Amino acid sequence: MLLGLEYIHTNSILHRDIKPENLVLDDKGYVRITDFGIAKVYQKENSSETSGTPGYMSPEVMCAQNHTIAVDYFALGVMTFEFMNGRRPYIGKTRKEIKEMIMSKQVQVKKNETPEGWSVESADFINRLLQRKPANRLGLRGAAEVKDHPWVKNFDWNGLYDRKIEAPFIPKTGDNFDKKYCDAPDKIGEETQERYEKFLREETVKQVFKDFVYFSQEEERKEKEKEQSQAQKSTSLNNPHTSLVKATSDGPKVKSLERTSSSLSIEQKMNRFKKGSTSASTSTLLKQYRQNSNLSSNSTGSSINVMRKATGSASSVNFSGSIDNSK
Repeated sequence: MLLGLEYIHTNSILHRDIKPENLVLDDKGYVRITDFGIAKVYQKENSSETSGTPGYMSPEVMCAQNHTIAVDYFALGVMTFEFMNGRRPYIGKTRKEIKEMIMSKQVQVKKNETPEGWSVESADFINRLLQRKPANRLGLRGAAEVKDHPWVKNFDWNGLYDRKIEAPFIPKTGDNFDKKYCDAPDKIGEETQERYEKFLREETVKQVFKDFVYFSQEEERKEKEKEQSQAQKSTSLNNPHTSLVKATSDGPKVKSLERTSSSLSIEQKMNRFKKGSTSASTSTLLKQYRQNSNLSSNSTGSSINVMRKATGSASSVNFSGSIDNSK
């Protein structure tokens, strides 16, 4: 485990959640560190990052202070204390209680309290790892000073690194989990689904999940249909030709001019008609344009001039608004 911490710390990574549950043994009995879910690359300013497991968290993390690799060595001290005494040094039912225990006293393994089979050096090793002030904690300056402690100084670290040392405990070969728990179907009955939905709508539960958004399967389906409908409407609005005119073999059919801006000039409006109805006759276009634009007789000349420009025809126009296509 110490070699694992040395490796990640050399790469400027703080694990921040060292505990027995995050340690596993491989088929040779060697410890592997797992669960880097809240691990962080070290930054000088990290007081806002207070994640971890109460009971194994260092005092500086619990008090929202800047922290270094020393947090992982505090957790190592907690685990070693737990191996020695069968319990953690600071016990409490809540994070607050554990924090109060840490702040109230500095745990020390006394010489006369050292269990049989454990040396005085081992007690000192634990005491130095559990120092509340990081500046006094063993490991602050890296794994080298931990390896140099009298309790482990003569250990064959190179043999461990080369995997030449036989582990005192080797797990049984084969998978250590039952596959059936991984392949179980993820299905629930309608009655269970209704019970869950009713439970999630209770006021007390809503308060717990007030920052969450919950959709049942039916509500989720309706929400998706609503989004698709809005997306189609948005596409239609962004294309003026589909909302204004659709040309057919019989001529243009005007759907609506409600979306046409009143600020558009007559020429701009006629250009829109032209783009959407190239197959239309000039007289038909003029008739529909007058009906939808409410042009007065005083604007007939200008509108017909625009019509001539829009359709590209060379038709002559008289004052009554009729068009002679023969000229």
